[in-house]
Amino acid sequence: MLAGYIIFWILKNEAHIANVAIHPDFRKRGYGEYLLRWAIERFRKKGVATITLEVNEKNNAARNLYDKMGFKIVGKKAKYYENNDDALMLARFLE
Repeated sequence: MLAGYIIFWILKNEAHIANVAIHPDFRKRGYGEYLLRWAIERFRKKGVATITLEVNEKNNAARNLYDKMGFKIVGKKAKYYENNDDALMLARFLE
């Protein structure tokens, strides 16, 4: 069984996280944070300056994790998801 995954791409000095998913049986064990920390370390090694992503504004668990990892709200996309939920645009700037 797959516990989780992260999908991202790097284009020059920017990274975009397209998806982070943890199987429900493995949530609240730190796997999402582990994947994010792992990815951020890879981004640093590649010279990435900015990391972006979108998150459903109603997904409090994900929002709390991204906040903990230093992401800030930089915008909003109305009716971004198929169910018409809005997305928050988040960014983290690396030194």
